[in-house]
Amino acid sequence: MDFKKHIQLILVDDGSSDHSAAIIKKWQKKYPNNIHYYYKENGGQASARNLGLQCVKADWVTFIDPDDFVDVDYFKNADETIAHNNNLKMVVANLVFCVEKNKFLKVRDRHPLKYRFNKAVNKVSIENLGNNINLSVRNHRVIYTMG
Repeated sequence: MDFKKHIQLILVDDGSSDHSAAIIKKWQKKYPNNIHYYYKENGGQASARNLGLQCVKADWVTFIDPDDFVDVDYFKNADETIAHNNNLKMVVANLVFCVEKNKFLKVRDRHPLKYRFNKAVNKVSIENLGNNINLSVRNHRVIYTMG
């Protein structure tokens, strides 16, 4: 997906004490139509996300924290899945670990809940999630929950 045409970043600075604001504002100058910066006093993760949700003007939203990585095709795959399944209530993706070792990142796909992602697409009724329950909004492959 083309960043300028399809991606909107809503970045909420929840009272950070580092140089996040300066870094964001630098990128915002390059992509003023795609990067939206908001500052608020520290109120916790849920408070920051709720502020960000008030600013969403897109068909769907995902949460990516500052220490998260997403696959290069993450947005494309999620968007295509949503477009082809109009009764989706939730899209969940596999969590993988990135471990820094000797200045290199090593990906470890060994999360204890990995069994939920053995198939490329796993459609599950939201009324009966069984072993597919998801307790986090941050994940990176795809499980599809049907209504």
